[in-house]
Amino acid sequence: MLLSDILAIILALILAFLLKFGFSSLEFHNRLREMAIIFFFIITIFFLKRLYTQRRLFYEESKEIIEGLFYAFILIFSIYAMTKSKPDFSRLFLGLSISISAPLIPIFRYFFKRILNGYIREKILIIEGPDSDKIYEFFKKEWYLAYEPLGVVRLSDVDKHLDVPNVVIPRLPFLNEFYNEISSLSLKFKRIFYVPDISGLSFTNQILHFSIAQNLPIFETSTKFDSYINRIIKRTFDIIFSTFVIIILSPLYLLIAILIKLTSKGPVFYKHKRVGKNGKCIEIYKFRTMYENADKILKDLLEKDENLRKEWERNYKLKNDPRITPIGKILRKFSLDELPQFFNVLKGDLSVVGPRPVVKEELEKFYGEYKKFYLAVMPGITGLWQVSGRSNLDYENRVKLDTIYVVNWSLWLDIIIILKTFKVIINKEGAY
Repeated sequence: MLLSDILAIILALILAFLLKFGFSSLEFHNRLREMAIIFFFIITIFFLKRLYTQRRLFYEESKEIIEGLFYAFILIFSIYAMTKSKPDFSRLFLGLSISISAPLIPIFRYFFKRILNGYIREKILIIEGPDSDKIYEFFKKEWYLAYEPLGVVRLSDVDKHLDVPNVVIPRLPFLNEFYNEISSLSLKFKRIFYVPDISGLSFTNQILHFSIAQNLPIFETSTKFDSYINRIIKRTFDIIFSTFVIIILSPLYLLIAILIKLTSKGPVFYKHKRVGKNGKCIEIYKFRTMYENADKILKDLLEKDENLRKEWERNYKLKNDPRITPIGKILRKFSLDELPQFFNVLKGDLSVVGPRPVVKEELEKFYGEYKKFYLAVMPGITGLWQVSGRSNLDYENRVKLDTIYVVNWSLWLDIIIILKTFKVIINKEGAY
């Protein structure tokens, strides 16, 4: 990873130099000292943030990298200002170097890990308990962490696998009964992972307080979505992002509108009532994907076909919906029918990321005690359920994902969900 970062930073410095100064060999020689300072501070801060000693998920690591680069920029800029250095130190060159490093370093790390994954993977053992199968699948899927799960074993059989350097302890019931066995693991394994039971609590905003004298670990968690400053940050991000999308995709909006008009009777847009923040009734916009008499078609279908009626009551969706127009099928396949909802965001009814907008009947029928989480924030165009299986998930899991999103909100989580949404749309995962 250090080698990967060195190459990425050198490339970023060269690109920043070319953008600011062009092809000047003399200027390049004059800037070597400045380049060395930028390089030194980035690598030093990365060491302090333990980016060369800890394994993290790609999005977690990228966040740490961007934070580290921001600290490096502030620190170097402050040194320039305090020392009142000559104009030879270009603030613009510093800004360009840091900005170009932000995408390059994670990209280089991604490809380096992809190439070297077979050489850097470490074996990991999972102790039998609640969610042990999910934990196994997590380590199988998240190749970026570079752990190879060997399987699930009973706690009593752990001693048979001491050649494995890492172990995962799930949230075992009656953990105090296994105190001696659990405490001895620290002498047997290089790394110990523990999955705590924090259902309904925020786990992305966690601080660990630990009293050595009392051997007492205390986790502090906080829910960030309801603070005034975070509401301003989220709303500002929503406006900027939605405006950008609408401007960039305006030709596509026009093309879709023309195709809808040419292929079926009816309006271009479809408006539907949903439940918004604090129970407010909102109208969300979509490109029309159904025939004009869609409600009558649905009513007739549900009366005639018991299986379709059960599918509708379960998901409020039909996998093979005869009401959808040919152009509508394409729009839904690539989620293009939802593009007009960016106008809902500008209007203040939706957020870019949030719980899936639902009708009143869905909220009352499926959300139960979790309804308060849905009503606490604005619904979103995309969200955790869209990047976790979409229509392939049952309703219970959709509700859980909405709740998890609300209690763990952060701007970085929104950015991760948006990036994952692009992947889901391209792969057409769970879309119908």
